[in-house]
Amino acid sequence: MAEFRVRRLDHVGLVGTELAALRGAWQRLGFAPTEPRPLLGRDPATGASVPLGQESCHVVLDGGYVELTAVAPGIRNHLDPWRVRGPGLHILAIGAADAAVERARQAAAGLAVSPVMHASRAIEYGERHGAAQFAWFMLEPAQSPELLVCTVEHRTPELVFQPEVQRHPNGAVGLDALVLVVAEPAREAARFHGLFGGDLHCSADAARCRAGGESLELLTPAAFAARWPGAPRPPVPGAGALVLGCRDAGAVRAALSRAGVPFHRRGESTWVEPGVAGGVVVEFAPGDA
Repeated sequence: MAEFRVRRLDHVGLVGTELAALRGAWQRLGFAPTEPRPLLGRDPATGASVPLGQESCHVVLDGGYVELTAVAPGIRNHLDPWRVRGPGLHILAIGAADAAVERARQAAAGLAVSPVMHASRAIEYGERHGAAQFAWFMLEPAQSPELLVCTVEHRTPELVFQPEVQRHPNGAVGLDALVLVVAEPAREAARFHGLFGGDLHCSADAARCRAGGESLELLTPAAFAARWPGAPRPPVPGAGALVLGCRDAGAVRAALSRAGVPFHRRGESTWVEPGVAGGVVVEFAPGDA
């Protein structure tokens, strides 16, 4: 594969109560998710792989991916502080070339972060099979009330990003932007800019960090309602919308129409409401978002 490019928006995660239902919803949106697999952690004492009680599948794009995940009932999990809100987009993973180095940087900046942990999952698609390996750490929940914010290092990107799972009937190609809804975007902007980097632009009701064609946006509830009129109000603070780049707006609308999924238009973009997408507005934007 081509040299792996570390992205600010490595992946985002939708958390549901039933993975089959969440996966089916994204199939109706025109995606081809991978087959579900359990997520495994590593026992720090023995190094052995241990189940985390969490099952996931993935919508792998040319740039980044969307994780669809569910936690087994009665299992304590690192997602607990956010999944009590119900289904929705509860994970933001920022990419890093070296998780240990990035953790040290964030800790030196005064952020409360977990130790570096290790996770793996079986890859049985495409031409290369094996156990994908990741090193990751997360902000403590008190410092990220909007959603779980973690940093991830891919140890085996050649297993995750394979052409066989990067092609989708709707023509989606990459993660362009994640939109969070907060009461005061300007007040929260510095915290997220310290994590995300890039250029920061603020106004009275919005803030945006943009780097390498990827954006993290903060909107007030009123600004969110103006951009996606009629969409149910998301949790405040919380994730409101996911913007995906696509090759052809017509292909997106055709895929949605075939599946009987209602959609809205915003200029050249097409968006669907949270009820059909697992708890978040999903917008398809041709070209740059």
